[in-house]
Amino acid sequence: GHMNQPLVSVLIANYNHEDTITETLQSVLNQTYKNMQIIVIDDGSTDESLCILEEYSKRDDRIKILHQRNLYAGVARNNGLKQANGEFVIFLDSDDLFERGLLEKTYKQGKKVNADIVLFGGECFNVDNGEHKERPDFLRKEYIGDKSVFSRKDIPEKIFNITTPCPWTKLYSRKFIEREKLQFQELQHTNDAFFVLLSLALANKITYI
Repeated sequence: GHMNQPLVSVLIANYNHEDTITETLQSVLNQTYKNMQIIVIDDGSTDESLCILEEYSKRDDRIKILHQRNLYAGVARNNGLKQANGEFVIFLDSDDLFERGLLEKTYKQGKKVNADIVLFGGECFNVDNGEHKERPDFLRKEYIGDKSVFSRKDIPEKIFNITTPCPWTKLYSRKFIEREKLQFQELQHTNDAFFVLLSLALANKITYI
């Protein structure tokens, strides 16, 4: 059974994404990995997305909805972190999707090496024409070298180039976040760069899939 698998907290900040939130949530619920806590922080939405979220949380008790007035994604993610009790934490935006095996693969790798951060790649999907576009900048393996576990000490001049400063291509150990007291900035834009870059600089064990 999945009870011996660690709990993973999935944190989703939502602001007026009624057109995509269903698919986003569905991509989490469809994960091969089931032992999760899904925290959706609604950042003062004024569209139908809130109704959609309430419906989902009635149907699935793994889903918890937090409400805040419109204070942007940084504050939303910090509020979500306060409620997270998973061994691992992962962020998703309400217009992004996880591949089905993502949680299972990242958690296994994180557990195997006792990682602070597990990195993974991603691609862009154009909803208008259905085109997939490679995004090699999400994970630049060529900068990492042949180590499966590394830290900034191994690649000091490349540590900020191996991935982008967005939080949603990374699985985090919650102990690590708490130990380093990592917080998102309360800015309207680019509130995640500080959190992500600082985490890459402070982590003792980074790995990737």
